[in-house]
Amino acid sequence: MLKAFLIKATDGYRRGHFVVGVPGSSTAVEQRSIRDAARDSGGLRVDLVDEGLAAGLGAGLDFEDERAHLVIDIGGGTTNVAVVASGGVVSSVTLMAAGNAMDEAIRDYIRSEYCLHIGESTAESVKKQLASAVAVDNEDETSLEVVGKHLLDGTANAVEVSSGEIREAVEPVLSEIMAGVHRALEETQPEAVGDIYRSGIILTGGGALMKGLEERLQRDLKLHVAVPDDPIATVAVGAGRLLSAPNRLQRASIRQNLPVWEGSEELVVSW
Repeated sequence: MLKAFLIKATDGYRRGHFVVGVPGSSTAVEQRSIRDAARDSGGLRVDLVDEGLAAGLGAGLDFEDERAHLVIDIGGGTTNVAVVASGGVVSSVTLMAAGNAMDEAIRDYIRSEYCLHIGESTAESVKKQLASAVAVDNEDETSLEVVGKHLLDGTANAVEVSSGEIREAVEPVLSEIMAGVHRALEETQPEAVGDIYRSGIILTGGGALMKGLEERLQRDLKLHVAVPDDPIATVAVGAGRLLSAPNRLQRASIRQNLPVWEGSEELVVSW
């Protein structure tokens, strides 16, 4: 799969230097597997970087910015909550609550409420069209016809699902993300929290496109939230910026068998 993507992304397949974003809490075994896969796909040199750092740089953070910034990257399999400063990672937490968990929550809800089995792509489509992080007025509620297989007789069946129902279905996943962000802030140094109060939150990943999520974070955390123009591509853009700055990449790269914040050189920060 990686080889196929490389051929599409470049003029021709060739071996080279890879920069790969990984969750900050990934284990040494997981990191080794990613390195091996990248090398098998043609990587002469493979550097792993924290997804939170790559997302922050891809969203426009300056390498020289000494202030701490809170980056929340909500992807498909994981949500990465990272505090970054001076082009490095101060702390990083990975949550399994993310886009795939929301899809599964929607499938479970429709199965239990309507005795209807739907596929992964259908659940994702319902999430994109109906899911929201905040409640809306009744007159603003929308609905969608969902077609699936009835669990009793296996026949095709259609039901009408409202945005309020989908919001209820994904709420446990959103609550878990909010709780994880709260824990990350509680474990952050007071000086860094002061910086975050001024700099705010950078929200990236596909989850950033959910309706009302920016408003939900601002309301619950009382912090300004910024969403880049293309939140889905921020990790790739940030990895590209690191690839073009070898000195920065050397400091940001995850050393084998060490979490990124333990393996990085000491950061130069104002606190």
